[in-house]
Amino acid sequence: MNHLRSHHKIGLQVKIFWPKNERSNWNDHTKPSKMKFTSAVLASMAFFASTAVSQTDNLVEVVVGRTDLATLAVAVGAADLIDTLSDPAVDFTLFGPNNDAFADLPEGLLDALVTAPWVLHLTDILLYHVTAGTILAADLTETVNVTMANSELLTVTVGTDGGVGFINGDGNPNGAVIETDLLATNGVLHIADSVLLPSFVYRTVVSLPAQYSTLLTAIELAGLTETLMGDGPFTVFGPSNAAFAALPDGTLASLTDPANVADLTAILTYHVLSGVFPSVILTDGAMVPTLNGAMITIGVGDGVTVNDATVDLPNYLALNGIVHGIDAVLIPPPNLVEVVVGRTDLATLATAVTAAGLIDTLSDPAVDFTLFGPNNDAFADLPEGLLDALVTAPWVLHLTDILLYHATAGTILAADLTETVNVTMVNGELLTVTVGTDGGVGFINGDGNPNGAVIETDLLATNGVLHIADSVLLPSFVYRTVVSLPAQYSTLLTAIELAGLTETLMGDGPFTVFGPSNAAFAALPDGTLASLTDPANVADLTAILTYHVLSGVFPSVILTDGAMVPTLNGAMITIGVGDGVTVNDATVDLPDYLALNGIVHGIDAVLIPPIETGAPTAAPTDTSAAFGVSALVAKIVAGLFFAVQMV
Repeated sequence: MNHLRSHHKIGLQVKIFWPKNERSNWNDHTKPSKMKFTSAVLASMAFFASTAVSQTDNLVEVVVGRTDLATLAVAVGAADLIDTLSDPAVDFTLFGPNNDAFADLPEGLLDALVTAPWVLHLTDILLYHVTAGTILAADLTETVNVTMANSELLTVTVGTDGGVGFINGDGNPNGAVIETDLLATNGVLHIADSVLLPSFVYRTVVSLPAQYSTLLTAIELAGLTETLMGDGPFTVFGPSNAAFAALPDGTLASLTDPANVADLTAILTYHVLSGVFPSVILTDGAMVPTLNGAMITIGVGDGVTVNDATVDLPNYLALNGIVHGIDAVLIPPPNLVEVVVGRTDLATLATAVTAAGLIDTLSDPAVDFTLFGPNNDAFADLPEGLLDALVTAPWVLHLTDILLYHATAGTILAADLTETVNVTMVNGELLTVTVGTDGGVGFINGDGNPNGAVIETDLLATNGVLHIADSVLLPSFVYRTVVSLPAQYSTLLTAIELAGLTETLMGDGPFTVFGPSNAAFAALPDGTLASLTDPANVADLTAILTYHVLSGVFPSVILTDGAMVPTLNGAMITIGVGDGVTVNDATVDLPDYLALNGIVHGIDAVLIPPIETGAPTAAPTDTSAAFGVSALVAKIVAGLFFAVQMV
């Protein structure tokens, strides 16, 4: 057992054999049992309690009747070999490891082996202890190679003293027979002091037959050999040499060019799952994530398929997993952005994603997203000119917020949506996703009204899935104006109301408001706020408030250091950009609070206009020239107001 103990740290391996991101559409029986093996032994012994051993017993009954073989009894049951080893029509010789032999295995190994994912490994181990026919101790007079029931050869040695032992496949001795000739109606049992090791324990998922040499060369070129020789465990769907040869001319040469190692790696990792999935636990229609991040689709019928490939060499066992040979190379789907770009009916979405600077985010191979992507018709239903405005710099955060309200972290397939649910979107807001009695998926806006539906589902990508929607979803900012602010700005809102500016600032705008918090107003000299809110001083209050407002939309990303910008008051404010943003002597502590008619930046001090400032301007003064941005949006935002009111 020394070789097994040192090989790939199997004691650690078996504790992590199930993928962290197992999907709900795998049958429950594929999940590892949490039953500790000691409990299983007790249950088995209770089931077979006080079974007497006699020559009228078959091999299984002989094993069950021996308390020192209780672990073997449970293992035989877990591997579903009871009927095989009880068959009265076939005689077997069984070299049965005793409890101590199993106890010498690495900690946790047997607990793993008796679960469904590892059942074929357990079966192979047990069948390596069985050979056809009855071989008594007296028949063993010299060292001989015996063909075992798993079709491998076992070297059985006979010492000068007549003692019977075994030699592992690596050429090293591995235990001995300590009790012989326990007769059964269908053969004989000899008790061994060690668990015999079949060939799979000496190979990893990259120890493959010659017909997979191209795959192994590619794995080496991609630098994945060491990874796939590690603990894993892994399930590899391995294309044969013929599968690689069937690729279009020049494809393999291109992929194995060192300059294209990233593409090669993406393809190879698309053939690997985390965990052990023998064919007996694969289910038809299961969609399973690969190490690439993209999903593969399993088909189970007359045989097993993976996407469009057929498994033609199933269940090739390895110490750190399992390999299924396939007859075609699996090509991973594109990433989410590539899926969008590849669809002509999503051309507008592709333009919007680019304008919002979200290409890298939605292409990130390390993060999976579910994207409810509006089609061209959905964007066309927006008020005329609105999208033209949203793709300009002043409105980039509004556009980004809209797009991120269509994305959520993780992969949610259509089959996962079985009931209405609130989903947290990437912009931090909840979206209500409805499921009708007909299984149709729709959406509810933040105002409680329905807003479109999913019209095409499950467009898979390497980093998630796309569902096409027939409407643009509306995040919360479209239901508020620049005077719809959190509670910490209640003093400001009261002052705006007293100054008669509420209706103006609820209008089309657009406006940028630098909003002092309640704490900022409280920090004014004693009596100042009371004086300003005296109706007799409304002109002074108005002058101060309009000194906090710009005409136009100025997110923090387009503010420039040292810019001097005219306010609605007529006086200038000075912008500072460094570690954060400042306005005169105030610091922006809540940047980019979006509204339908502009944007608000919370500040920590009240701005006091210069003394020479005249009366506030009666109409908004366009300040966009200070930052070199277009005033187009000022003419368009009214259309968005109309659209929201019509929803």
